[in-house]
Amino acid sequence: MSSRFETFDPDVARDRFRTAWSEETSTRYSAATPARGQCGATALVAQLIHGGSIEQTIVDGEAHFYNRIDGERHDLTDEQFDQPPMYRDVAVTREAAMADTTTDQYATLLRRYRELLD
Repeated sequence: MSSRFETFDPDVARDRFRTAWSEETSTRYSAATPARGQCGATALVAQLIHGGSIEQTIVDGEAHFYNRIDGERHDLTDEQFDQPPMYRDVAVTREAAMADTTTDQYATLLRRYRELLD
């Protein structure tokens, strides 16, 4: 892994994202299911900070985004689902994931996540 990226620990990353998510980072946010609607922005932030790539699968007719970091799949928003998705692991661009969020939502999540880095 390149030294320009932060070390990735999926459990630590999940905790940071749970703290950073809010109604400002997704219009579908709820306290009961904070990960809902956060997949695009979360995948973008994780890829920017920790490296790797962004992948997509379709869940209930909608694009769902997640990451591949150090060769492993990491779906940091999978807790929004009752059952794990049937992953297709289709590599996509940052632009594809950005279509799932807004510039303001992404910028807010990125700022909050960076504030939580050790």
